[in-house]
Amino acid sequence: MPEQPSTRKAELVDSELYSQYQNCDRWAVIVGVSKYQYPNLTLRYADRDAEELYKLLLTSNGGGFQPDHICKLTNEQATTGNVNRALRSFLKKPAREDLVLIYFACHGSPDPDRPGNVYLLTYDSDPDDIAGTALPMEDIDRALKGILHSEKVIILADTCHSAAIGGGIGERGSVVDDSKLMNRFLQDISRSKGGVALLTSAEANEVSFEDAKWGGGHGVFTHYLLEGMRGAADLDGNGLVTIGELFEYVRDNVQKATAYKQHPSIGTNAYDRSMPVTIVSGSNFSQVLEDDQHIRDISHDQINMLVDDLSSSFGIDYKTLQAFLSTKSWQQADEETNKIVGRIINQNIIGTKGIPCEDLWTIDHLWMKYSNSSFSLSRQHQVWQSSLEHENQRWKKFFVKVGWLVETNRDFKGFSIGIQYVELDIADIYARLKDVTETQAKTQFTGCLPSLVKVIASKYPSESEKCKQVMQLFSRLSECNFNK
Repeated sequence: MPEQPSTRKAELVDSELYSQYQNCDRWAVIVGVSKYQYPNLTLRYADRDAEELYKLLLTSNGGGFQPDHICKLTNEQATTGNVNRALRSFLKKPAREDLVLIYFACHGSPDPDRPGNVYLLTYDSDPDDIAGTALPMEDIDRALKGILHSEKVIILADTCHSAAIGGGIGERGSVVDDSKLMNRFLQDISRSKGGVALLTSAEANEVSFEDAKWGGGHGVFTHYLLEGMRGAADLDGNGLVTIGELFEYVRDNVQKATAYKQHPSIGTNAYDRSMPVTIVSGSNFSQVLEDDQHIRDISHDQINMLVDDLSSSFGIDYKTLQAFLSTKSWQQADEETNKIVGRIINQNIIGTKGIPCEDLWTIDHLWMKYSNSSFSLSRQHQVWQSSLEHENQRWKKFFVKVGWLVETNRDFKGFSIGIQYVELDIADIYARLKDVTETQAKTQFTGCLPSLVKVIASKYPSESEKCKQVMQLFSRLSECNFNK
């Protein structure tokens, strides 16, 4: 068996910041338009800016965004209709605690006939009919207030562009050269929802510069945004780039690079400056991520070797659990399992998503071995995978299948009016398992232990939170190759 990576202990990094970085899903809407349907609007590097940001977000250090959690629209993809769908449909998906990043690199302009109405110029926008073809900035405002549930939102707007791009350094400004209106509207949008961190590329009456000298061809704003996210903005050297560090780094370096002709503007509303954005490659945080990924890539079958010495990434002693299971003391074994996992979560302060694969495998194989495969996380994972209901109902169906919920018809005056669920208390489950035979365990009670999933879900009163916690834990099991 190949040498196992050493998992770094929490004291090597700032546990609270690492928890914030790891323990939430990340979503992004990225829009970059260089090639417009109307050639007089053409920009040089806006599409490349968007593509490079997209690539960075997919890396583990850049946030580890899942590809299906990013809606990227560039050039002909970035029509008014598609951007609207991104705002109104895609942004329904993030949960309240998730992080959402919204990035625009394109033209922005007020309507020449109604200057108080401001628009993003999408691929199919007609400069002679902005009001009828472009995307109203009010739609972004409506999406933030009425569609998006997330309380952690980052808006990065490089929209102070102009169509007049000559030789040398190109200038990005609004079509009617009024970035003041665009910035004011963005500021209003950021204040309309708590927790929005806003960074725009230029102040009022300024334009954004772009040139090949910045990273081989970028807008100066996005060039320093990317450099900052890659680690240059880690001003305190702790291995994490926070939103406060990133915004200040971009602002200061863009000003210097343009001889103070362009001043990125930071939103004035309150937001969490310490919110982690990226991890610096080579730092202790980065090593923790690499070790965790290495653990995930180990074959599930290799845990058989680990069980002999009851391996743990956090120094957990599994001898007590082994003793309870070897004597088929199911209640004591279950309580010990819940205690162990609780200790791991408290020790690494990463949450359910951060439970090490090595410990999950050790727990699982002990249960598999001594219950003859009747009780285990693997068995529960198989049941979960076979539950094909919509996610809002899936957790209930899973609970029914493993015996944690009882499903009955609800009647009214002799008529069935739906299904009701009664959740069994954990003490009832233990009572049913007392003196159970091996055959009964396999046929009647398969998968009902360990109760870890049930215990974690029970801490949350709302059904949506229960659903999310259950899905989160089974997602972790999948990451640890429990589906093999």
